[in-house]
Amino acid sequence: MDALLQRLAAHRGPGAYGTVFALIAGSGLGIPINEDVVILGAGALTLYGVFDARLLIATVLIGLLIADGLIYYWGRRFGAALLLKRPFSYVISPAQLLSAQKRFEGGGAGLIFATRFLAGLRAPIHFTAGTLKISYRTFVMCDMGAAVFEVPVLIFAVRFVGGHVDRVLPYVKRFEYAALAAFGVWLLLRIKRYWLPVNVAPVADIEN
Repeated sequence: MDALLQRLAAHRGPGAYGTVFALIAGSGLGIPINEDVVILGAGALTLYGVFDARLLIATVLIGLLIADGLIYYWGRRFGAALLLKRPFSYVISPAQLLSAQKRFEGGGAGLIFATRFLAGLRAPIHFTAGTLKISYRTFVMCDMGAAVFEVPVLIFAVRFVGGHVDRVLPYVKRFEYAALAAFGVWLLLRIKRYWLPVNVAPVADIEN
């Protein structure tokens, strides 16, 4: 954490914002960097004049949008094509993909929104959204809607506690664990609703 703060504080002006943008975009594209730590660290430095809070929020949002949008595009551009090749064609048929798309659209908007708070699941779900041809407008509105809520909260929370990232980070982790647990329950309910067979009473029993 201290090393990150020192690295960010070493820059001024466009270079500082460029560093944050690169770290956020890189994290979204799979580089092992905790984007929450980057946001909190940069937010703490707004108290020392390294960043302007509003410009920082805009920089982070642009980085998130580009990274998430690329993953979505890769899923939309290349994902479905994999299902036409063996052995992938044996796993998911075109009919199953169409059915999954309808189910995803039924709760897909909420799922994309919730994914912003599920570290480790963002990239797979964004790729799936692209593969299933969820509209780009829906994807951006849900993804950015969640980010517009999350990013300012993180930045102003760390400012509120005087720039002490270590005071905010445990609460972020707890929230992510709670969100992951809620997502697990939601997923189990959807699996039970759509994928498990429904027991149908025999005709004779119905007539009796």
